[in-house]
Amino acid sequence: MLGEATRVEIAVHNLDGAARAWETLLGVTGARSAGRVRFATIGLRSIDLVETRSAEGGVGIELLAGAGPAPQTYRLNGVRVSVVRESEASSAAGGAFAPRPYVIDVGVRDLDAAAAAWAALLGREGTRMHPDMDISGELAGCHFATGGVYSIGLMALRHPARRMPPPREDADKIGAWLLQRQLETRGEGISCIGFQVATGVAATLRDLSEQGVRFLHDEPQRYLVGENAYVDPASTNECVVIYATHDAEAYVRWQASLPDHRRERR
Repeated sequence: MLGEATRVEIAVHNLDGAARAWETLLGVTGARSAGRVRFATIGLRSIDLVETRSAEGGVGIELLAGAGPAPQTYRLNGVRVSVVRESEASSAAGGAFAPRPYVIDVGVRDLDAAAAAWAALLGREGTRMHPDMDISGELAGCHFATGGVYSIGLMALRHPARRMPPPREDADKIGAWLLQRQLETRGEGISCIGFQVATGVAATLRDLSEQGVRFLHDEPQRYLVGENAYVDPASTNECVVIYATHDAEAYVRWQASLPDHRRERR
């Protein structure tokens, strides 16, 4: 079984511009090196921006080998997964910590096939997403509990041929619209990083908006276990950033309603 996730890499075309945008988003200064800017986070050792001419929104995820497969690199659903020993893992970035990332989502076309492939690599079964977790009713998902973040998620469209309205027409369909656009323009790959914020989503949305960050809606969205807000991916090289606050009581009630084998971590 593989161990914790230690790093996620995001491909960017303009490193200086992307670094400034992410520094505003995360509220910390990244550590710069040749072709890379590294941000320390609570949980993951780092989120790295990597300058590349690739059209992909996500470069890859680093996982500790643990008792799982020997260290090597895999390619699953457009994501490079680097399995490394502790001695080879990325070092933690210095400086202040960014908000805690709680999920790394991967956009996929065939959820069943992707879930089977990731289960084989990670050495554990995923948990299918409860339908009420998606307010659009258009997304299906499967999450794998993983150290470093709460989970690695796989997200697919329930009805790929159905055209999703843009956020200005139906804010409830934002997640599905973003995934459909990704699959059509960039293909499968890392689609989203979610961050937990202690001060509340409304305060985060207001404070970051005042600093020039664009969001896809003006007010937080409520869903089964809390509320969230989507940053306009035009400012993050198309990797969707979500800020969320989870309602502990609502989540406990939801967990209690499920059979044991369907319970998942946030």
